[in-house]
Amino acid sequence: MTPMNNAAPVLEAADVEIHAPDAPAYFERPEVFIHECRIEAGQFWVVGGLSTASPSGVIQTLAGLEKPAAGSIRLFGDDPAALSEEGMVALRKRAGLVFSAGGRLLRNLTVMENIALPLRYHRFMFLDEIEDRVLELARALDLEPQLTSPAVALSLSARQRVALARALVLEPEVLFLDRPLAVANADRHGWWLERLQALNRGFNGMAPMTVVLGTDSLHPWRSVEGRFAVIEERRWVPLGGTEEAKEHSALAAPDWSRQKQRS
Repeated sequence: MTPMNNAAPVLEAADVEIHAPDAPAYFERPEVFIHECRIEAGQFWVVGGLSTASPSGVIQTLAGLEKPAAGSIRLFGDDPAALSEEGMVALRKRAGLVFSAGGRLLRNLTVMENIALPLRYHRFMFLDEIEDRVLELARALDLEPQLTSPAVALSLSARQRVALARALVLEPEVLFLDRPLAVANADRHGWWLERLQALNRGFNGMAPMTVVLGTDSLHPWRSVEGRFAVIEERRWVPLGGTEEAKEHSALAAPDWSRQKQRS
């Protein structure tokens, strides 16, 4: 296994083509084309307009879970597609991923068991150590009352928060999120914005982490101090920092993605 390069950016993408997961092999037009993307440690990135493209393909490809149709992606200096199984396990400890639409939890396991899964798989820890860590994280994410409930009994909004806890339990260096507000109750939108910015700065004893999230609409994230990009005409378009990005209609219009779909 090639050693991870700590001096490298968290993510570099060059001339990447991302196709829709269910597109036939002969369909040559990419859903998204990324000419160049560079994400440094400690940055907070919001990528908007995903409803006009492959909803989950962009974030999952950037996170190294899916292989791009063309081009290159490097996480911490390494090409995920070229890593051995051992290398991928090491990468997954450094890069957390929160799936959309309820987070792909194991439905019949309890909340505690779902959150504990990465600890049981990746680390040799005593049961009481796992329970202490899970309980601490559940309290920080307002999940303690649901710890003994099976995931199937929770709302999609609550499952999304459990998926966040599961991704954080290994304390990754970068956190990828696929449309975290898509199933969140409206009164939880502020919760997500506050928690993710806190994670970026350092939260509940964890080191500050890089955050990269995809969203249908940039509008709810317009107050975040970070960097923005948008998928426009099937291309990744960097918008710059918060002040620069405010000039783009995607941040000003709540229904910008739907407008783009109709145009």
